[in-house]
Amino acid sequence: MCIPNIFIMKTIKIELLVFGVLAIMCSSCSSKCCVEQANQHVLFIGVLDMVGNDLVKGIAVGDDTDGAAHWGPKIKSDMYTFEIIYPDLCMDIGKHPVQVEETDILNYLVFDVGASTNNGCPDAGILTYKLKCLYIFGDDVVHELVTYWKEGNEPTKSRLCYRIVLDGKSSTEDIVHERNNQTSRATLRLESK
Repeated sequence: MCIPNIFIMKTIKIELLVFGVLAIMCSSCSSKCCVEQANQHVLFIGVLDMVGNDLVKGIAVGDDTDGAAHWGPKIKSDMYTFEIIYPDLCMDIGKHPVQVEETDILNYLVFDVGASTNNGCPDAGILTYKLKCLYIFGDDVVHELVTYWKEGNEPTKSRLCYRIVLDGKSSTEDIVHERNNQTSRATLRLESK
């Protein structure tokens, strides 16, 4: 049985039309078929008192049931509160438990944050972290860390922190970039605890 060429041509045209409509729909990030685009902001922060004591060392970590942390154990959720303030139009793309990286020299809080670049969100050049942790700060106050970011390695969409302001006081002297410019590491000194 021979299928007429005209029937085959009409079928191909319909398939191309359907494919074209789907391509247009998926190019708009308001559509559910759009893949989330994000820039990663990974920041390790060591916290010292004025005499150089490691204030992160010994903080209670747990084995939360919502999955393993990427950089190290997660701080027990009852030890802190944490909130991220994004620029206008930017969206949070997931949970961000604060983690701890333990080293021989210093222990670090790890903030691994993705900021969506969909929906017209500009590159998140400034992220504000609101952190309350009695163990580290010695008080029950929400502390504000304003972090400033620049573009890092293009293939990974990572961003590099170049400035941190803690409670209105700048602290930029000890920021280094690691892991092929994909992460930032800083040390903050607290005036009192």
